[in-house]
Amino acid sequence: NKAVEYINTAIKLDRDSSFYYNLGLYLYNKGNESDAESAWLKGIEKDSFKQIEFKHYTFYYLALYYFDKKDYRKAKEYIEKAIELSPNNQEYIDVYAKMLKFLEENK
Repeated sequence: NKAVEYINTAIKLDRDSSFYYNLGLYLYNKGNESDAESAWLKGIEKDSFKQIEFKHYTFYYLALYYFDKKDYRKAKEYIEKAIELSPNNQEYIDVYAKMLKFLEENK
């Protein structure tokens, strides 16, 4: 709870969207999935990442979140955005391949 409080304070002080990425992770791990989704979406909406890696991480976690929620269209959209920003990230490529395979098998 303290971590969430501190990150919310940091968000008020600095426009860096990486704080939303971290807030989303904390909320997700606490079981507040919809709040985590909101935090991640706010982060990419603001588009003020000082380090691009946090943007592709945010896309990646949104992809995993939507896949878990069975919203496969959004999951595919976000993993593609993560790969676009970090095309050499093997984990993203592997997740994308698994998503495509799953979608093909479950048509």
